Amino acid sequence: MLSTACGHRQPIESISAEQSSPPTTQQVTPPPPEPPAEQAEPASETITLAEGLRLNRTERWIELDGFVPIDVRETDRIGFTLIRYLECIVVTPTSGKDHEALMVTSVRPSTIHAALLTLGLEPGKPGSVRWDGTAIISSPASGGSVTITYRTADQPPPGVPITDFITHADTGEPFAAPPLTESPQWVFAGSLLLGDRYVADAEGLVVGLHTFGSELIALETAISPDSFIEEPRWIAHPERTPPFGTEAIVRITARN
Repeated sequence: MLSTACGHRQPIESISAEQSSPPTTQQVTPPPPEPPAEQAEPASETITLAEGLRLNRTERWIELDGFVPIDVRETDRIGFTLIRYLECIVVTPTSGKDHEALMVTSVRPSTIHAALLTLGLEPGKPGSVRWDGTAIISSPASGGSVTITYRTADQPPPGVPITDFITHADTGEPFAAPPLTESPQWVFAGSLLLGDRYVADAEGLVVGLHTFGSELIALETAISPDSFIEEPRWIAHPERTPPFGTEAIVRITARN
């Protein structure tokens, strides 16, 4: 027997039994794992393919930089405002048609063609129009359908429909269904290959209005550029067209 500090005696067997008893353990349940964080949608990425040419595969558009080559506010010696008839929408400096277009770009048409293929668009072919002596014989352009918007460099994207900058010379009607008998549609015509020569690179027709037969982007409806076959009627809008020399941007977006 042993004496405790208070003078009481305690059996050795009792102490041994208490000391030999294993410590009591308490099971701890781990917290449930946190649910995995939601994956954010990949950001829409715009890349620069060449100087003045950007592409966004997610939103399926390309943009071209350029400038306004016409002055719709210019007057003659008498003071009358000059009418700017349009034959094209976008051309390169090699076209010789900058006085009849809404924008000039320095991007090569063949480079633009490659960018449109990247968007999954299928090229078709330019339209044609001719006079056979008794009637106008025409065939529409074909290819993947696109929309075209236009804005100045200081305006937010995507811009406004290109048709807002085109109007009828005599009636002032917008470039829309009634005068054309159908809604205007632009298509990825793809220009032409003559041997190893991409014709639009030589002729500079990026986005057409009248039908020359080598447009990269063409108006589906054929309109003759020959005034003996079809009288010119479409002009640059005298109020909406930006001033001469303004930096401009055209966006071409795949529709399908």
